[in-house]
Amino acid sequence: MIDREELRRKKQSEWEKEIAKLHKNVPRLGEIADRVAYLSLNVLKETVRNKNNGDIKDIDSEVKALLAERKAILVSLGLDESVYEPKWDCPICKDLGYVRPGVVCECVLKEMQADRESISGIYGTLREKRFTNFSLKYYSNPENMEQKVLVCRQMVQKIIAGEACDNLLFTGDVGRGKTHLSLAVANEVMDNGKNVIYRRMNDLIEEIRGAKYDGKDEEFLKRIYDCDLLVIDDFGAESSSDFAKSQIRILVEERNINNKPWIISTNLDLNMINELYSARIADRLLENARVFAFEAPRSIREILREERLQQ
Repeated sequence: MIDREELRRKKQSEWEKEIAKLHKNVPRLGEIADRVAYLSLNVLKETVRNKNNGDIKDIDSEVKALLAERKAILVSLGLDESVYEPKWDCPICKDLGYVRPGVVCECVLKEMQADRESISGIYGTLREKRFTNFSLKYYSNPENMEQKVLVCRQMVQKIIAGEACDNLLFTGDVGRGKTHLSLAVANEVMDNGKNVIYRRMNDLIEEIRGAKYDGKDEEFLKRIYDCDLLVIDDFGAESSSDFAKSQIRILVEERNINNKPWIISTNLDLNMINELYSARIADRLLENARVFAFEAPRSIREILREERLQQ
């Protein structure tokens, strides 16, 4: 997150330099600024004393005349009154980060969303994977697949509401839409201000290894244990080392204990998971999870590729 105190100091300093330069080039503007500051101080003094209302009116009249003169000079220079305000990155909150006490500015919300996206691992075309462009027509049983999509939508609503929900284990051959549907859930959860981590299995294991032993991004471990939704893609035989087995077991166990939902997609069936990762890991995966098989006669990616070539 941006250090807004430092940002405001920087903007204030830049503005002061610009005003000093302007007053040097146009001395009359400097004289007006000094006179207005002096008169404003006198108004404050007279207000505290609560007397000499006539003097206050005279001072107000002189200030108005000076400001009108300043405006005319600025117009002649092709400028306006905005030169007497720092060039804030966000004109709404003036880089304070809030519009009033307790109300965060939109610029902070956008920054928080950008941070979530950066940390999530979901970027580029992955952000385009949505429920709205997930087609049921490629599946052997579209009605059954529609029910699975409904469960995924319900999962989104529960995560947003902070409610406990079942985890999801997606199984099926390559190119059957597992990644698309898991990302559809992840993108909608993230769009609603929740923290999501998406990683392919091999990348996840390497980042865990780096955080544990190489001093790389030690916060990553906290994020994968605490995020509102963890999505692990390509869970498969290529990541069945002893280190991978132990880390995935610990991760899934901890998230299950703390009711932190996850989605795992794999090309393996349950028997293969049991053989490659041990019965204990298979048991942890099935403990609080619904298993959805993605059944389609052909790879959807291949079909889409053919459709594009025919256009």
